[in-house]
Amino acid sequence: MAPLAHLIAAGLALSPAPAASPAPAGLEDAGAAWTLVFEDRFEGETLDPAVWAIESGAPGHITSSRWPENVEVRDGLLHLVTRQEARDSSDNEARSWTTGHVWTHRTFGDGVFEARLKLAPQAGLNNAFWLFPARHPAFSDLGPGETACEIDVIEATHPARMTYNLHVFTAGTQEVARDIYRLTNPWSAPEPNSARFMVLSIERDGETLIWRRDGHVVRRAEAPCAGPLTVRLSTATASWLDTPDDALDGTAMQIDYVRVWETE
Repeated sequence: MAPLAHLIAAGLALSPAPAASPAPAGLEDAGAAWTLVFEDRFEGETLDPAVWAIESGAPGHITSSRWPENVEVRDGLLHLVTRQEARDSSDNEARSWTTGHVWTHRTFGDGVFEARLKLAPQAGLNNAFWLFPARHPAFSDLGPGETACEIDVIEATHPARMTYNLHVFTAGTQEVARDIYRLTNPWSAPEPNSARFMVLSIERDGETLIWRRDGHVVRRAEAPCAGPLTVRLSTATASWLDTPDDALDGTAMQIDYVRVWETE
């Protein structure tokens, strides 16, 4: 073999093959051709502001306020840190906890939305991975027959409560879709749900929604959830949860990655 041919052959032998994009958990052998269209593995030191927005303020439906200082990226993880502290806000005296909330600027239609995450290991905190319109649906803007949706891939609190909720907004109202997994009938984990990282996902195909935990189907639903949605990660203290104690201070929901696939 000529010297050049030797070099070419050696180069081919030593060059690693391109890494294949991972398939969604539970769908590795489904036969569909999945295209990874979004991935963040939180490998830097801060969130990319071109990719993520961060809440700064005190939303009215929860009892904590949310601030950029509660959002940390380190050790290859996104940390939404809960702190026992008062921050200046419109009702500062009523809020003694701060939490975090981030969402993508980009919106997505049908596909699979997946995150690997670990819940904060104390009670009194709502840990959430969810999909939502780019702006809150104004009920007055929805005409007859029009809907908007909040799809909760997971809402969970330590040590056992896990819910897979679907909120359907119609003109003038909001409904929580009735199913075995819903806000009023949560599933209780057989082990502390904050003991390890979990892979949580939802497959969205037209009006069909399929929730998975570690690749296993945990809920199916049919709902008219048309329109693009943002991907959101958040924590909160709230009136419908246990009252948090000092042990919650400094804990965090940790996120290893967020991925979105579309099918070809």
